[in-house]
Amino acid sequence: MNTDVILCIIALSAIVSPVLVAFLNNQHDYAIKKLDMIIKTKQEVLSDFASSAISNWGDIGVSTKFYNALNRLYIYFDVNEKLVKSITENKHNNIYEYQKDVAKLLKDLSKQI
Repeated sequence: MNTDVILCIIALSAIVSPVLVAFLNNQHDYAIKKLDMIIKTKQEVLSDFASSAISNWGDIGVSTKFYNALNRLYIYFDVNEKLVKSITENKHNNIYEYQKDVAKLLKDLSKQI
């Protein structure tokens, strides 16, 4: 092989290599930031639901804040319909039974974060 060809290959690889590394690094950084944003959003949605569910014991049937938080859960999580039904039907004898059902749902959803 001619030395000029070898020098040309080395020069091209010296130019292409940093560009390729920068591109791959940027793609990785973008994926990590996107994942962080999704996790943060899921945590906020779960926190909003927890606070609205506990604070609205007794008047869930009329609470739009509760149903807004519940609807946001469906966007980000695979929600267990059985648990949601037990929370929204208002057939709890006391607040402790209600809190137990809410805690089950929160535990189930927190595994998805």
